[in-house]
Amino acid sequence: MKTMKRILSGLFFVMLLSFNHTAIAQMRGGGRMDQSRSGHGNVHSQQKMRINVRKMAALHLYDEHKVLKKLRVKNKEKARQISALLQDYNRAVRNIELKYHDRIREAKRMAKEAGSNSYQAGNDTGMQLVRKQIRLKLAPVRKEVMVHQQELNRKMKQLLNKKQYKKWLKYQRKKNRIRSQNQTQLHSRNNRSGHGSRKGGGMRGGGGRGMYR
Repeated sequence: MKTMKRILSGLFFVMLLSFNHTAIAQMRGGGRMDQSRSGHGNVHSQQKMRINVRKMAALHLYDEHKVLKKLRVKNKEKARQISALLQDYNRAVRNIELKYHDRIREAKRMAKEAGSNSYQAGNDTGMQLVRKQIRLKLAPVRKEVMVHQQELNRKMKQLLNKKQYKKWLKYQRKKNRIRSQNQTQLHSRNNRSGHGSRKGGGMRGGGGRGMYR
């Protein structure tokens, strides 16, 4: 009987140790998951609160080498002419940026201040109003850039075939696109939803010049 009691006591002790070890491991794993969720949330919030002033003003520059590669321009003379057009366009954009330097600097200050306030408040309720204010402030800048862009497109159309020109316009629209507030919030929600769905499945599975300035 004493031997049996010792065996039962030993088994009970082993089971107790095993239970404690499992519970501690689950608690640690849960803590890491919470930290991961919190980290993802912070990233989304920071992305959501960012206002890209240069993009709102359409102050992007084109890298002629990347454009030629994207459009698959083989003819050397056409490639030379397109490169010259893009260089002229970039020069015009830089001059516009110098012309409206104070206005652009003020817009950047507004964007930075609004981002800091929203981050501290934990929400972006005031960001939509600030975006409208910045958009109005940058309207003369963007309008002047668009004049040069239309002239660039007119000349590009003369040099490119139909397929290339269509690809060029699609690429240009992507550069000009300004993400709206609703689109940004939807992107953030989708990311959070995707992270949540991965949580369930994650337990089963294994762990020169810039194009845009």
